[in-house]
Amino acid sequence: MAIPVRPRPVVGYDDAGEFDTTFEPLIGPALNRFRRRLRAVPDPLSTTEREILLRAARRGLLDTVRPKANRLLLLELHAARMSGRLTRATSEQRWHEFLERAAEPGFWSELQDDYPAFAPRLDRVIRNRCTALLTLARHIAGDRDRLTDLLGTRPGELVEIGTDAGDSHRGGRTVALLRFEAGRVVYKPRALAVDVALATTVDTLLAHIPREERIAVPRVLLGGDHGWAEHVEHRYCADAAERSRFYRGLGEWMCVVQLLGGTDLHSENVIARGPVPWVVDCETLFSPEPRVGASGLGDAFDTAAASVRRTVLRTGLLPMRLGQLALQGVDMSAVGALPDQQPRVPVPVITGAGTDLARLTMQPADVAGSANLPAPDADPLAHQDDIVHGYRDLRARLDGLDAAGRLRPILDVFAGCELRVVLRPTQVYVEIARMLWHPASLHDEGPAVERARDVLIRQAKALHGAPDTPEVVGAEVADLLDGDIPFFGVRPERGRMSGPRGTEWGDPAHLIDESVARWRAGDPEFEEVMIRSSLLGVYRDRSAMPEGERHHEVAVRHDEREERRRALAAESARDLCARAVVGADGTATWIGPVYTDSGFNVRPFAADLYSGQAGVVLALRAYLTESRAGRVPAVEGLSALTEGAIRALAAMEDAVPTTRVGAFDGIGAAVRTWLALHTASGRPADLERAIRHAERAPGLLAEDTILDLAGGAAGLIVPMLALADRTGDRRWRDVAESAAELLGRRAVVEEDTLGRRTARWPTVLFPDGIGGFAHGAAGIAWALTRLGLAVDQPEWFELADLAWAFQEALYDPKARGWLDGRQRGEVLFLDSWCHGSTGIGLAGWDLYRRTGAPGQLDRALRAAAATWRTGFGWDYTLCHGDLGSWELLDTLLRGAPEQLRSHLPEAPTRAHLDALLLTGLETYGPHTPSTRHTTTASLLPGSAGALHQLLRMHPTGEERPPSLLLLDEL
Repeated sequence: MAIPVRPRPVVGYDDAGEFDTTFEPLIGPALNRFRRRLRAVPDPLSTTEREILLRAARRGLLDTVRPKANRLLLLELHAARMSGRLTRATSEQRWHEFLERAAEPGFWSELQDDYPAFAPRLDRVIRNRCTALLTLARHIAGDRDRLTDLLGTRPGELVEIGTDAGDSHRGGRTVALLRFEAGRVVYKPRALAVDVALATTVDTLLAHIPREERIAVPRVLLGGDHGWAEHVEHRYCADAAERSRFYRGLGEWMCVVQLLGGTDLHSENVIARGPVPWVVDCETLFSPEPRVGASGLGDAFDTAAASVRRTVLRTGLLPMRLGQLALQGVDMSAVGALPDQQPRVPVPVITGAGTDLARLTMQPADVAGSANLPAPDADPLAHQDDIVHGYRDLRARLDGLDAAGRLRPILDVFAGCELRVVLRPTQVYVEIARMLWHPASLHDEGPAVERARDVLIRQAKALHGAPDTPEVVGAEVADLLDGDIPFFGVRPERGRMSGPRGTEWGDPAHLIDESVARWRAGDPEFEEVMIRSSLLGVYRDRSAMPEGERHHEVAVRHDEREERRRALAAESARDLCARAVVGADGTATWIGPVYTDSGFNVRPFAADLYSGQAGVVLALRAYLTESRAGRVPAVEGLSALTEGAIRALAAMEDAVPTTRVGAFDGIGAAVRTWLALHTASGRPADLERAIRHAERAPGLLAEDTILDLAGGAAGLIVPMLALADRTGDRRWRDVAESAAELLGRRAVVEEDTLGRRTARWPTVLFPDGIGGFAHGAAGIAWALTRLGLAVDQPEWFELADLAWAFQEALYDPKARGWLDGRQRGEVLFLDSWCHGSTGIGLAGWDLYRRTGAPGQLDRALRAAAATWRTGFGWDYTLCHGDLGSWELLDTLLRGAPEQLRSHLPEAPTRAHLDALLLTGLETYGPHTPSTRHTTTASLLPGSAGALHQLLRMHPTGEERPPSLLLLDEL
């Protein structure tokens, strides 16, 4: 059973066949040569088989020529139209006129003057492809009888062949999938001794597991510089027991591949065949660890980064959302790559084909599926225990073998194997190749080649381990000019890599010994944390994660609330200390699942406030203040750790300046952080740093497309007003007004279906605009109102009112909640701070206490009622869960208790609310039920948020830290 692959709604120009009729002059002569040379291949190739190979050659050459010639033809089409050379009456007729002209042999020869690099370069590519396919034909003829060992019977006649199963390397050679009468086999144009070695190793290390349940590698036939592999058919698991075994097997693969120093094992390298995960391409074992110098972000960051690099995350089996622009947010992992959790990626397509106005545009396309999933509704996070147990049990077994001196000798079977090392992401090569085949590059090849070399050399400064010498980089570019993805090979006992065109790269090393040394230095418990943490990355964002079971029946403890609060706060502070990575220079940071532009990734913290360093710094600084006042116990070492974390934060900000302007990620967040630290310390340097951040805001505002409170222009307003008040400098109010002016320009003001005038803010992520505090209309309305109050300008109140009208249009009186508009067609009413009632209610209360507006109090009360009905028991975090819900209810219970009880008779008392939260944190910790073993140290989604709210739970309102959710510290 094959896994369903969702059809792409668009076809990229690489694959578009609109110009295929014009390519006959380019490929026809090569196909004729191929036909003649094919006749020279000795029997037993039948006439039918030769025709199949010839058709495969035609398909393969068309696939090769399209991405190299389509853009050129589009340019020539427009040149012919604009110069009047196309004379037929209609646009469609002129399209066909152009195709007829381009199909004439003379057309291509006339292009030589304008594109001198095109013909000789394309000729090399075509010759390489034909030679590689002819070599395959000879291997079919020579190895046919041996294929009986893979198929279990004589193969019979060749029925079908596909040569598009992978990238082209080393002279046009690609993996091919062949179907004979007796079944399918896979042809690989490389030595397959490593496949044999891996299969032998797996059988040795997992001999205690029955063969039918054991993780597996396809059987292979060796052929020197090529080989044949068993074809593995995908099959979904039959039941829950098989799914459990499958995920346990993935954990076992993580253990094996980590021991063997494997990398780049992604979704296309694993096939689910019932309960057994098969690794079908295993050439990237014993990959050398790159030598990484100091980053400038502090020794703690460098130590943390090195720790992550050496863990099981290195294998590629676990989720790691890509950050490259063309594939941003894509998960290619073997565990994940869930079809409904992938972003749509921009693809260049030919728009208007069939007319003389055809052009190249970018359109979003679905990421194609693969055969790695054990079920159509696969949920890796639900099987995290299976994965961890598979890893843990096998790790213990292998550690026992190692202690007995029996593990290292097992790996000698890999000596002499030819392996591959992936030094750059393939997408980097793909994008550079596109540039090299651009018409401008074909017109003037020299500068294009130099640009390609320069890009690769500069990239090597950031991509540790990538080649940076002119000789090797020049060879990489030469391969790209010939249509190949550069290939680096290595033998593990040698270490120094053989690169394209006879080059060499890297230092001599015994890679097997290095891999075993990394294994021995690892911490199994830390590896398990990394596995569980990384599994969050199978989901595109937090809202896509399964909720798990709501904790309806928590036995709430009401006794000793203040003692328990103090104890929990101290425990949280000690936990943050224990989990910190402290560098030799005294800097400190944390590792955890953080939410980036690309999605969840496990990495050392970045500087942001939402899920990074700044949020933890503020929580720790607040704890120090409270402990010095005697309101929580002192924690040994916390003061030094906090100072180290502050120094690390400064280093991160200096080394990687933020490009955003928001209040939780960007300039606004940085100004908030350093103003709060200045309040606590009184150090002029903290205020100076806030000012330096603010000075970058005007330039970044011009580029802002996020707009919202969390990461965009709305989040800059209140921090700039606070900085103006702190410094007495009017220019920061001017920056706040500039942010508001940007919001005014980007607002879409319109009447809704009921005739109400509203304002919404479309963005790339939310093209229709959405509601909510962190990312939508409520947060923007709140920020604009705060600006109007500060500068007394009615235009900001007017725009805020339109934003509130949009937010209120999402309110459903029957559901008694605000509709979450992120997913079209999905009816969802959230209670979270970021997108739901908690954030809306807090904004309403803040504006009511500043203005006395009854409408704002009504909004806060409705939000509190919605939050109390549905907002507890799902999630123990500040952004999405009980910690934020507590903030809203506690705020109203302190500030408007009578109004709240009038609106919500079943409202809890403050004592019950505190007891409910304390019991939940004591029972489950600061995380969601579905991620019960995974916590992050960060503020909004993690344990630093729990620490901060425990400090705010102090019974005396005047003696507690301000609300970070409302920017009250400003």
